Parts: sequence; structure tokens; C-alpha cells
Amino acid sequence: MRLSISWAGLLAVAILAAIAVACAGSAVAPGPASSPTPQASPQIDRGVIAFSMRGNIYTVRSDGSELQRLLEPANEAYSAPAFSPDGGRLAYIVDRKRVVVVDASDISTVLSDIDLYLDRTPPTPIASDFSMGPVAVHWSPDGTMLLVTRQRLGGSGASDVLLMNVSGTELRSLLDAGTFIEATWWRDADGTPLVLVVAADASQTAVTYDLDGSAVGRGLPATATRSAVASLQHPDGSSALIRSALGSPEPFEPIEVEDAEGTSIVAGGCGATWSPDGERFAFYNGFGIALKDPDALPNDVELIVTNADLSIADDASGPREDLCAGLGISWSTNAAVPELGESVSLSVLSYRSFRSEDLGIEFDLPDSWEGGAGNMPYASCFGCLVIGPSGAAPPYGIAIFDTTRDFSGPECGNDFGGCPVMGSFGIRTLTDGEETMLTVAGLPAAQQRMFRQPPLGLTNETGETRNYRDVATAIDTPVGSDLIVLGFYREDDEVGELEVGLAYDALLASVVIVE
Repeated sequence: MRLSISWAGLLAVAILAAIAVACAGSAVAPGPASSPTPQASPQIDRGVIAFSMRGNIYTVRSDGSELQRLLEPANEAYSAPAFSPDGGRLAYIVDRKRVVVVDASDISTVLSDIDLYLDRTPPTPIASDFSMGPVAVHWSPDGTMLLVTRQRLGGSGASDVLLMNVSGTELRSLLDAGTFIEATWWRDADGTPLVLVVAADASQTAVTYDLDGSAVGRGLPATATRSAVASLQHPDGSSALIRSALGSPEPFEPIEVEDAEGTSIVAGGCGATWSPDGERFAFYNGFGIALKDPDALPNDVELIVTNADLSIADDASGPREDLCAGLGISWSTNAAVPELGESVSLSVLSYRSFRSEDLGIEFDLPDSWEGGAGNMPYASCFGCLVIGPSGAAPPYGIAIFDTTRDFSGPECGNDFGGCPVMGSFGIRTLTDGEETMLTVAGLPAAQQRMFRQPPLGLTNETGETRNYRDVATAIDTPVGSDLIVLGFYREDDEVGELEVGLAYDALLASVVIVE
């Protein structure tokens, strides 16, 4: 098996056109699932929860309605969303390098963009990476400052704590630690804001610091059985919610509540945070975003967003603990999230198992899709399996084919190659993102995203230019060929983009090599 993938294997001789496409792409993040006609409602009644998953940031009402994706990864991944106390602003982390603050009602309005990446690139490839980047951000109770935990990107656990104004000015370092930590805010008995850090040293205790970085006392005692814990103070100050720290190597852990009477395990999961009234907490339990009363039994939860809603397959062996990496949750009563307009409900998509003997694979296919769907209008894919909705106009779907290094070899069977090839028709290809390496079906794979722009005016009947986007994964198979999974949709086709995103992620998560 090859250990590296060359996209040269995607180039092929096209009939009627120049050789074009290095088929490449990254999986489209799952699209928002909301009602076909969003219902307006007072946001103070139900509140809004923001959470990150697989580099995306979503919002959802606390009753599970109006799930929508605010940010999706292209060249960058997003994590650790945090609403300001008044709900008017949203802070999040970009690529573990920058902290960005936006207007929560218009995320295109960037209020600050603060680069906190500390570049300590090693001089040689074999040296350790000592670079540091942010993993968690928390607003001060009055909304004027940001508390940021930064960790070593190489994974040693070294962390530091930064405090700054929302604009990024007056930046100062409060603490350096040799372990995975996450600094949060703590209010003492008279309401003075302090910084709380748990397990910064071998004592595994919770220590409070003033805003100058001097230790002044302790918060509620933290459990001594685990490292990498984060303690979140209850809104009324009476107790603390203890969970794994963001950036922890083992983020899926027991979630505990501690008060003056002691400690109790209330759930298992990651990314937990209190509701604004302190009556419940939200967290990821391996099956989706869940709400829970801390006094209820551990399994007595309300699942408001399922893995299926996000086009993530459940694991038959148990909860999806692997999805905790980069996951953060914030709950606001007053958040004014943007209205993204009318949307199509896609959470109702159901899937069936689909097997292709020719390609030697099996995967999940939406029930409403079928083989032999409309091909990409900007290219021909000879010998491909094209799946998608029948008669979709403009067409959208997924093309799957395998390829070899030698398109002219005898195994192709004829002059043009019985082997699948792709040819473009004067289309200009722009790369949206760098190649990303990953694992699919236990095999090495590469992903990329492309933008197809017709320079000579490939237009429809109204004269509008047909710009397309496609995303693809090249899977390095044991037989020496690349299995290409390419999703395509028209740029302004919201339904196509969302359905392709869901189907594409479901396919990659379920694909099995059967030959």
C-alpha cells in the first residue's frame, strides 16, 4: 500500500476537451437542519446553544428547534464558541491560532480578530513542535475581557493562560502550567471576578487567581482522580460543574457536580456547560447534544440534536467519543443569532445500504437517491457510478470511481480506457483549500475542495453563469488504485449543497471495502 497519495492519478484524457481535472476535495460539513419555514419566537423563552463539531459551529434552540450551521470549515476549522454574557457577541477559535469575536446577529461583522499563535517551529523535522495555540475562550462576567487558554500544539500538555480586552489589547499572561488545563471565571462571595484553574500542578486542586495572576485562594475542591479537568461555576455560585478540559487527550469523561456536600457524577460526555438559569446543563453524550437536570439519573437526558441530524453515523459499539475533539458548548438566554432565511429540513433523510460490485464497496445512500443520477454538467465521468436525486435540476450528487496510474495500459481495455476518466469542458478550476490527509475505511486518504468556474460562459437558459463546487476524497486502496468519492453541487443551489453534504459525510463514515 502506498503511504502517500499523488493527485496525478486523477488526470485523464478527455474526449472533446483538454485534460482537466485533478479530482480532489474535502468532505462538505453537514448542513443545517431546520424547519422548512422557521418560526419566529422570543429568544428569551428558550435560549440558544452554540456548539462546535468537526470544525463547524452550529446554533440550536434549547428545545431542539432551528438547528443551523453558522460556520463551516473550508481552509480553516472553528471551535470553542462562547456567547458574551448579554448574548450580543460570539467568540470562537480559528485553527487553534486566532480568537475571533463577531456580532452574534450578523456573523459577517467581525469585531476583533486576535492572533494568539506562538510559532516555535522546530529547526528540523524530527524536533518536537513547541508552538502554542488557543483551545478555550471564556468571557468575563461583565463582557469586557476574554480569558484564553493556550496549549502546546505538539500535545505535551504544556498550557498557559492569557487575559485581554475583547479587542485584543492589554494582553497579559497570567499562568504557565505543565499539564492540560482550562482556565475559567470564578466569582467570590462579594462578586469579585477571579480566574479559576484546576489541576495546574500535581496537587489536582482548584486555585483562584486575581486578574494580576496572583494566587488568592481556592474554588470548590476538585476531584483528585483525573487530570485535565475544567470547573464551571454555577450561575448562583453554589456549585461547580466539572468536566474534561478542552484540549484534553481523553475528553470523554465523567461529568460531575460539586457543592458543599461533596461530589456526584451526573453524566458521561464532554463539552458541558450550565444553562443560564442553572437548572440544567448541556453536553455532548456521544449520541448528540443533550440536556440534563443534574439531579436526574445519569441516563435521563433530553437529546435535542442527534448525530444523525449532523450526518454522523452512530457507532454500534457505543457513544462516539472521537467527536469530542474540538467540541465546545455555550448557552445564552439572550443570544440574537442570525436569521439564515428559509431552509429545507434535511434531518429527516434516511439511509439504506448500497453495494457496488464493480467498485467493490458498500456504503450508506439516502433513500431518496439512486444510481444513474445526472452527471456533472462541467465534466464527463466515463465509467463512474453517479448517485443523486433523479431529475434534480440543476444536477447534484456524488460520483464514485477508481483510477490507476496508467490510463493507457492494457487493463483499460480500449483506446479511451475502460478505466473511469474525467474530462472537463473549458472549465477553470480554483482550489479552495489545501490537501488534507485523513483515514477512510481504515485506509489513508486525501481531501480537497474545488471551485469550477466557466471562463467562456457555460450558462443556463437565462444567461446565468453556472459555477459549481465539488469536494472529493481520494482513498488509497490496497490494490494500487485510488478510489475517488466526489460530491458536486451548483454554487447557488442551497438544497443541493446541503443534501450533498449530508450524503457525502454519511458515505465516508460508512464505506466498507468489500473486495
